[in-house]
Amino acid sequence: MRVRRHFAQCVCVCDCVVVRNMISRQIMSEESHPRTLYVGNLDASVSEDLVCALFSQIGPVKGCKIIREPGNDPYAFVEFTDHQGAAAALAAMNKRLFLDKV
Repeated sequence: MRVRRHFAQCVCVCDCVVVRNMISRQIMSEESHPRTLYVGNLDASVSEDLVCALFSQIGPVKGCKIIREPGNDPYAFVEFTDHQGAAAALAAMNKRLFLDKV
């Protein structure tokens, strides 16, 4: 599983983050302290409940959304209630084996 920071008002394409409209200080603050993580390379059998339960063990999770596209591994966005939880999850879970996927 790959875990990456996800910034406010961005588009993720092939694990590349394109940031746009970075004008206000609020958005700049979100960039330096993100609360949402991109979680890629998930197993096809994974559920949102399972991903939320896994990441909730590290920090308080606000929500989780799995994206399923034909021909690609599922990926998810996990939003934490604070940036400390997101940072802890990034450090703990990046490149970890989960359901036989790294």
